[in-house]
Amino acid sequence: MSFKADQAILYQEKNRSDLHIIPELGEPYVLQGEFSLYGAFNTENGPAVINVPEKKYFLVNLASGELNDLGFLYSPSFCNYPLLFQKKKSTIDIYNIDHDVRTTIDIKPFFRDLDDRIDEIIGLHQEEWLLIRLKSGLLLKWNIQSVETKVIRQLIGRCVLFNEQLYSVTNNILEKINLESGQIVQPKNLDGLAKKYNFHPTGRHKVYDDYIFIMSAGKPGMVTIFERSSFSFKDLISFSGQIPVGTEHLHWKNDKLYVLDGGNTLHIYEQ
Repeated sequence: MSFKADQAILYQEKNRSDLHIIPELGEPYVLQGEFSLYGAFNTENGPAVINVPEKKYFLVNLASGELNDLGFLYSPSFCNYPLLFQKKKSTIDIYNIDHDVRTTIDIKPFFRDLDDRIDEIIGLHQEEWLLIRLKSGLLLKWNIQSVETKVIRQLIGRCVLFNEQLYSVTNNILEKINLESGQIVQPKNLDGLAKKYNFHPTGRHKVYDDYIFIMSAGKPGMVTIFERSSFSFKDLISFSGQIPVGTEHLHWKNDKLYVLDGGNTLHIYEQ
């Protein structure tokens, strides 16, 4: 398992094991012990990882390799330092590291039926609005300062918050959503890709400055590429392997696209 810190890559050969650190500057080194990268998060002072025997988070000083005890164990679903957010079925716990304050918000009044639940914490909009999507497709934003809650859309699919814009794939349509009005700003129907390439957006999507990459989690693995500004279709790549569901299997860096399939084969494409 690996984790991307601001100035380094951290990885483990197995969970609850030594921590390998590859800094951008300097030589790789190893912190011996029983650590876990599950729930690791970045802070302004370095990455925070779990020391398993002590059941606590520790900050890693990447320059010196020193560990500083944060004094608590908390597995976040989303973090925006110094705030950590942990979703449960009907509530979200918010923990402020700097001030040692914990708050719980109840989303159950917005559930549509007994099977509804909190499906995803999407991100933090304008540093104060927590975006929450329910299993039923309802999109909410909750103000972490005033505790005001607003319904943005009645139905929305998988979402990515990028540069204060929300990009979703809902009912086979790529959309950009205005987070103030909830209106669709820029829809793009993907039905043509199904007819021409048998592509279906069953996986996640990732948004970068120039492009949006939408994945198909079926087999063969497929990735469609769209210009972010215009939503115009640019290309489709396909390979025999399957792309696992999630976002950690696709990365765009220095004009190269890296896709790791379910068989651990890394596919690299140049622009």
